[in-house]
Amino acid sequence: MIKYVKWSLDNGLRVIFYKPTDRTQATVNILYNVGARDESPIRTGFAHLFEHLMFSGSTHITSYDSTVENAGGSNNAYTTNDVTNYFIKLPKENLETAFWLESDRMISLNINEESLAIQKGVVVEEFKQRCYNGAFGLLWHDVRKLIYKNHPYRWPTIGLNFEHIEDSTLQEVQQFYDKFYNPNNAVMCIAADIEENECKQMVNKWFGGIKNNHSANENNYPMETENVILDPLKAEDLNPHLSVILSWRINHTLSDNFVRVNAFSEMFAEGHKSYLVKRLIKETDMFNSTSMFVSPGNDYSTVIYYGILNDGYSHDEGRKKMIEVLNEAFVSNVIINSDLDAFINMYLFSIEKWKAEPSSVAEYLCKYEALGQIELINTWSDKYKALTLEECKSEAKATLSTDKMSTIYYSPKK
Repeated sequence: MIKYVKWSLDNGLRVIFYKPTDRTQATVNILYNVGARDESPIRTGFAHLFEHLMFSGSTHITSYDSTVENAGGSNNAYTTNDVTNYFIKLPKENLETAFWLESDRMISLNINEESLAIQKGVVVEEFKQRCYNGAFGLLWHDVRKLIYKNHPYRWPTIGLNFEHIEDSTLQEVQQFYDKFYNPNNAVMCIAADIEENECKQMVNKWFGGIKNNHSANENNYPMETENVILDPLKAEDLNPHLSVILSWRINHTLSDNFVRVNAFSEMFAEGHKSYLVKRLIKETDMFNSTSMFVSPGNDYSTVIYYGILNDGYSHDEGRKKMIEVLNEAFVSNVIINSDLDAFINMYLFSIEKWKAEPSSVAEYLCKYEALGQIELINTWSDKYKALTLEECKSEAKATLSTDKMSTIYYSPKK
């Protein structure tokens, strides 16, 4: 049982305190309620750009990273379509340094032409390397434009194209910061072996006086009303083999639909002994690689099922075989109760593993609080313990049907 205390400051900052015992290291995790879904369709990639800009220095701190390192700490961040998350880990004796750093860049990030130009260059180069110089670099661009028409999930976190970042102005970037990087749009968790009152005093000292520049993000997005595109998208890719990518749009990460389909996909595809690998790799020479996985999201989630073909087989043959094997798993006894037991045990072990790491607990407390369901930190595993094999199969069969499926046919780039 994870025990925590939470409260809110007058400026709307939500604060969570978690006290792991006998730990010399402390963690400050701040989750901002802003992701790629909050961008303008003509200025995508801004949330990811800010993941970089937030380390460019602030009013009183010219070098964020070196200040963290001088305090014996480390830091990092990540961006998704839903949120942007930052964390610092450092000795608990230097915890106040983390509050100083995070409050200063929440008050006034040092955004200027020089720092913007540097980070724009970094982000544009990352886009080119990731999307143009590797196999399946544009996979998420292609998948999203097939299954999302209204919702801003229709572009990936890295953005639709690098010109959106390259052409952005200092004024546009400043407006994005002013709108989303406010205390009323953030959740902070402190995981430290200190007293609660001491934590509250430091939080009030460093964050209590910060004012908001904008109202909190309402997370109001146009939802999907249309079905996905069914006709295969044909494109070129740097992979030297023909590839078939099947995808589905499913419900959000907290839904029963997600939990059941996620469980099915793991049982169907995970590991070299899985039914998918057995049927497509071991029993035929048609494929050299295959898998299925679920990418979670706060509004919708995405299922990807791919197969990379060996020479001598066509896209249509590969797609037909992949659907055939998937349909077998829905109705036959190839996935059995012992597979479900193994999956649940593995999943529960992964939960207990991250619960043993205070920095991970701090991250998940912020995530669940941002979703308005912080107690999931203690109850989320119950959803998986209650699963039945029939539920997983029937949910997957109804969800992963061909009339809800989008297809991509990749051919080697000439």
